[in-house]
Amino acid sequence: WAGRSYYERYPQHVKRIIFLCPLFLQGWRMSNLRLICWLDDHFPAPVNFLIMSWLIYPLVVIIGFSGNVNRYAREWMKEIQSQPVQVLKTVVHSIPNFPDRALSIPTLYLWGRSDILASMPKCALANDLLVNGNHSAPLLAHAEVAEKMIAFLGRSPSS
Repeated sequence: WAGRSYYERYPQHVKRIIFLCPLFLQGWRMSNLRLICWLDDHFPAPVNFLIMSWLIYPLVVIIGFSGNVNRYAREWMKEIQSQPVQVLKTVVHSIPNFPDRALSIPTLYLWGRSDILASMPKCALANDLLVNGNHSAPLLAHAEVAEKMIAFLGRSPSS
C-alpha cells in the first residue's frame, strides 16, 4: 500500500512500480479476513490480545514463512508488536480483495510460489511473476527477486 499511496501523491516522480508479494486474498483467506474483521468490530478485546500477545509469533511463522521457523520471524513479530494496535487493525481492515490493476505506469507483481497468505490471481497477466518462495520471498529468495526486479527496471518505460 505504501507504494500505491506514494504513486497517488507524487505521480510525477514514479515511472514504474513493483509490488513484492502483495496481499491478494482469495477464497478461504478472504473469508478468514472477513471473520477477523467481524470479530474485531464486535469483540475487539480478543483480537487485541491476539495481535499483542505471544500468539503472534506462531501466526507470523505460519503466515509469513509457510510454517518454516526462520530467523526473520522474530524480527517481523517485534516489528508488528511495536506498532500501535489501532494501526495494525486499520491495516487488516483495509486489505483489498483484488489486486491493484488500475495503475497507468509499468507495474510488476512478484508472487511467492508457496505463499499461503497471498496467492497470484487466477487470471495472471504478463506482469505477474512467480518466485521460488513464500510471503517472505523478498528476504529468503532475495537473489531471484532482485534478478526479476533488475530485469523489469532495465526495460524502457514504454515497454
